[in-house]
Amino acid sequence: MLEIKNLTYSIGEKKILDHISFSIPENEVTAIVGPNGVGKTTTVQILSNIIKTENASVKSLNRNKKIVYLDIEYLVFDELTAQEFLELHSRIHNKNKEELEELLNEFEVLNIKEFLPNKLKGLSLGQKQKLIILMGFMSNADILIFDEPFNGLDYKSEMNFKELLRKNKFNFTIIITTHNFHDIERYTKQCIVMEDSKTIKQITNVNTQSYKKNIFQYLGLEQEQYR
Repeated sequence: MLEIKNLTYSIGEKKILDHISFSIPENEVTAIVGPNGVGKTTTVQILSNIIKTENASVKSLNRNKKIVYLDIEYLVFDELTAQEFLELHSRIHNKNKEELEELLNEFEVLNIKEFLPNKLKGLSLGQKQKLIILMGFMSNADILIFDEPFNGLDYKSEMNFKELLRKNKFNFTIIITTHNFHDIERYTKQCIVMEDSKTIKQITNVNTQSYKKNIFQYLGLEQEQYR
């Protein structure tokens, strides 16, 4: 279990995070959910050391775990094809071509092979998200953080990715940020709900109906709106 205690972060006079505490179970998928602007991305960027903090529990986490944070801004080198970019990334993580091919086969349901010959600059948002997903599982990280990974995915790809997350075949510790919580039970039973900069609730190991009910009640929303 990874414990984060009293996480605080401000920009000028504005308090972005105000003494929040939560835990992340190892080798499972945890979703950090909540409305836009409550600090989800800031939280995971602090965990991954992109944003620096003096918080003792975060510093301890960064010393002991290799954390990989992924979003589409990491897709640089626009003139490379998707194939060339993945091969470059695989070499960085000491993966050979056979291991890359094996991983592509594991993620066949995302249809990544279809656009491997295309240059990065010509890929759609959804195709870029699929590359980011594959890059994460290619890494040798202890913790994978995907920031809003469902953005841009078509419905079928989103459902297939959620099924891959649910199975978590490679036993990664995975953190997902998302503002879309209407079907979160498809891929996790571990949930951190952020209402604002200091109000946070951890929902864990409960049955599907009460799990979803807790989320909507906590955020003061009508569940019927999101069916």
